[in-house]
Amino acid sequence: MAQRAVVAVLFLLSGGSYLMPLAAQTPKVCNCIDASDFGGCTIKVPVNYPGLSRSCARENADNCGFPGSAALVSGNISGRDVFFVYIADLFNGFTFRYDLKPTGGALDSSVVPSVFISPEGSRSTTGLAFNPVNNLLYWAIEDRLISTNLNLQAFHLQGTVELDVLQTKLGLPQRGSLGGIAYHELNHTFWGVDIVNDLYFEFDENGKLILEDGQPVYFESPARSTYGGGAYGNGITYVPLGGAAYFDIPVGTLTDQGVSRVMRVRAANGGEGSSAFRVGDPVGLTYEIKSVVGNYDFISGILYLPSTCGPENHTEIVLNIATPGTTGSSKIYQFAVDDPKTAGLSLFTADAVGNSVRLTWKAPLPYGTLEFSRRQVDSTRPAEVIATFNAPATDPTEFLDPSVADGLYDYAAKVTPPAPNPRKIPDQKQRVVVGLGRVVAHASFLNGTRPTDLDPFAITYIGSRGKILVADRQTGFAHLFLPDLTPAEVLKGPLGASSLKGLTRGVAWDSTTDSLLWVLELSGQSFVQRTTLAGVLQGTRQAIRMPVQACQARSTPADPCPPVLHIPLIQDVSYDPFRKEFWGIDRANMVAYSFDGAGLLTGKSVTFQLPVPRTPDGLFGGAVAVRESTASKLVLDYTVGTIAEGGAGALARISYVRSGDDLAAPGVEDPTLDLRSIVETMEIGGLVTVDLKDEGTDVTENFEYVVGTDSLTIYKLRMESGIKARDFRRGDVNNDGGAPNISDPIYILDKEFKGGPDYPCEDAADLNDDGDVDITDAIHLFSYLFLSGPPPAKPFPDCGKDFAGLGCDAFTCL
Repeated sequence: MAQRAVVAVLFLLSGGSYLMPLAAQTPKVCNCIDASDFGGCTIKVPVNYPGLSRSCARENADNCGFPGSAALVSGNISGRDVFFVYIADLFNGFTFRYDLKPTGGALDSSVVPSVFISPEGSRSTTGLAFNPVNNLLYWAIEDRLISTNLNLQAFHLQGTVELDVLQTKLGLPQRGSLGGIAYHELNHTFWGVDIVNDLYFEFDENGKLILEDGQPVYFESPARSTYGGGAYGNGITYVPLGGAAYFDIPVGTLTDQGVSRVMRVRAANGGEGSSAFRVGDPVGLTYEIKSVVGNYDFISGILYLPSTCGPENHTEIVLNIATPGTTGSSKIYQFAVDDPKTAGLSLFTADAVGNSVRLTWKAPLPYGTLEFSRRQVDSTRPAEVIATFNAPATDPTEFLDPSVADGLYDYAAKVTPPAPNPRKIPDQKQRVVVGLGRVVAHASFLNGTRPTDLDPFAITYIGSRGKILVADRQTGFAHLFLPDLTPAEVLKGPLGASSLKGLTRGVAWDSTTDSLLWVLELSGQSFVQRTTLAGVLQGTRQAIRMPVQACQARSTPADPCPPVLHIPLIQDVSYDPFRKEFWGIDRANMVAYSFDGAGLLTGKSVTFQLPVPRTPDGLFGGAVAVRESTASKLVLDYTVGTIAEGGAGALARISYVRSGDDLAAPGVEDPTLDLRSIVETMEIGGLVTVDLKDEGTDVTENFEYVVGTDSLTIYKLRMESGIKARDFRRGDVNNDGGAPNISDPIYILDKEFKGGPDYPCEDAADLNDDGDVDITDAIHLFSYLFLSGPPPAKPFPDCGKDFAGLGCDAFTCL
C-alpha cells in the first residue's frame, strides 16, 4: 500500500505519465558485434535506480530494479522512425523506455531511459507486448490484458485471459497463472506462458483462447521432464526470420533450479511428411546463459531485437531479477542471436533399450559434419566419439549405441555448418540412464478428487493388497497406486481432515499385523499412530522415545552409544519383517535407528556413522527402505548427499553385518544412483524397495519407488542390472585375496615395462578408474601405500562391481 501511494504522488508531481530521464547506466562490457555466434554475450547493464522511489531506496538502495518483461516498438509510427525498447518493472510500478537510433543499437551507457508509470501501478506486470496493427502496448497484469498507447495513456481493460477455460479444456490439475506474452505478427494473435502448468498458449486481444477443433492451441515447455514434473520459464518473444516464424523462450529443468538456457522453437505449423513440424517443435538453436554471463538469479523476460547492429546482426535482451535482499543488482543482458544460416538438430533423442542406447534426430538444414559423443556423468574419462556423419543428403537419422554399461550418460550432438560458414552452433545434449536405475514407469500424484494434495512425501508398499501408498505431507491424505502406477483410490490418514496441525512424515506397512504405522510431526515432536489399511485409527498416538540408558548399559569404550542431542524428528520409516521392528531416519540427530510400534528404541540398532562411507557432512535426505534383513545381514536404501551438494539427491544401498542387536560399521555402499539426474527433480521424498514378478513369468525383479515432491510425480526404477559384472577389489592386482601391498604396484610395472604376466582382472589394476592401465596406476597405488595418498577408486576396500570398467577375467573375493 505504501509503495502504491508513492507511485501516485510521483504521477501527480510529474503532471502525467512521463517522468524525467535517469542518470547514465554502468558502462557496457563489450560492443554490439563482438560476438556473432548464436548466443554470444554483447552487453550486461546493471539496473539501479536509486532515488526513483523513496520506498524502493529505503528497502534496498543498491537494488531498486526488478525488470519483468519487455516490448519492442520499431518502424515508422506517426511519421517518425522509432526504435523503442520498453522494460516494465515487475514490482515497483514503473516502466523504462530506451530510445535507440532507428536502426537499433545496444543498451549501453549512452542510452538513458525515460520513466513512465505502469498501468495498475505496482501490481505485478508479468508480460508486455506491442501490436503494430493498432500501435498499442498490451500488458499482462495479474491475468488481465490491458492496452495503452505508447505514452502509457488511453488505458483500456481488454479482458481477462481465459486461464479457467484453458484448465477445463486441457484437463489441467491446477488453474494457471499468466507470465510473459508476445504478439504473433503472422496470426495477429497473442501467445502467453502459463507459469503454473508450463504451457505456452494462443489468445486474442481480449484474452479469449484461440481454439482448433474445440481445443486450445498450445505447446508444453520443452524443458519439462520426460518422466513428468515441471519446468522453469516465464518469458516468450516472437522471432520473424527468413520468412519463417519462431519463438525464443527461456527455460530450465527442475534440476537446473531456474532458467538455464534460451531455446528457439517453431511458431507455426509447416512442412510435409517426415519434414513436417508443429508449433513448439525445437529448431535446434539453443544458447546457455551461465556459460556466457556467469552467475545470475531469476530470468524474468526476453525480447528479440531484429537488425540491432545491421541487417544481419540480431540481438536479444534477457532480463534478470536479483534476489531481493542480496547485494547483487538486477541486470539486462544482451545476446547476439545472428542467423547462423544453418541449424542444429530439430529433434534429438537418446533412449535406453536394454543396455543399448538409440539416438534419433532430424536435421532441418544441411550441415558440414554431425558428430555424436558419449560421456559417463561424474566419470574422469573423457567423452568418446561414437559416430560421425558428413553427407546430410544420405546420412541416417538413427543410430544404435550397443552394449553400454550400466550408468548415467550424457550424449552430445555437435553440428558444424557447411563451409565457408564460420559460425559456431551450440551443442545439444541428452541425458539417459542405462540399465540399473532406469525409470520404467511414472505417474502424477495429482488426483481430481483431492485437488489440495500437492505435497507428496511418504511412501510404502502394501503387500497384502499389492498397492503403493503415497501420503501427502501437508493434508495427511494418501493416494494408492497399482504396481504399474495406475492410480487407484484415495485414503484418509491419521491427519487427513483432522483438526490437528501437523505433518505426515512417514508411513510403513507392517506385514506382521497387516496394518499401517504412520509417523506424524506435531508441535516439533514425532509420534507413531497405527491404522488399519482403510485408515481407521488403532490405539492411541505414542511419542517416539529414545531410552538411551539401555544402550549405555551395554556400551563399551570401544563401542559407545551415539550421542543423542535433540528430541528425535523422524523423517521416514520402513518395516523390517525379520526383526518385526521399524527403521527411521532422525533428521534432528542425523542418525538412523530401529524402534517398535510404540515408538521405543529396540536393542542397540543405532549408528551415527550412517550413511557410510560418506563425508562427515553427510546428510540423510529423509528416506529409508529395508531391502534385506537376516540374522547376519541388514541392507538399507537411503537418500543421501552432502551440504555441498545441496542435500540428499542420491540413492545409496548400504549393507551391514549384523551380530545380535549390533551393526558392524562401516557398511558397504553399492550401488549409488544420482536420483536427481535420473528423475529430474530436486526434492526427493520417501522411497520403498519392492520385489515384483514379471507378468506371466516366474522371474522376480527388484524395483525402487521414489517420490518426487517438487515434481508431484511417483517414479518406478528398475534396480536389476542388464549386465552381469564380476565382483572384484580394486588394488588387488595380483589377486592374492588380500589388501593391496607393495607386490601389487610392482605387478603393474612388471606387466607394462617387462612384458610380465597378464592381469587376472584388468579392472583391479585400473587404480584411478580412467579406463586404462599404465604407470599412473602404479604411482597411484605407491602413493596410497606409502604417502597417505588417495585410496583406489571403488570398489574398495570391499569387493563390488564396475559395470563400465575394463572387464575382469578372473577374481576371487575373500
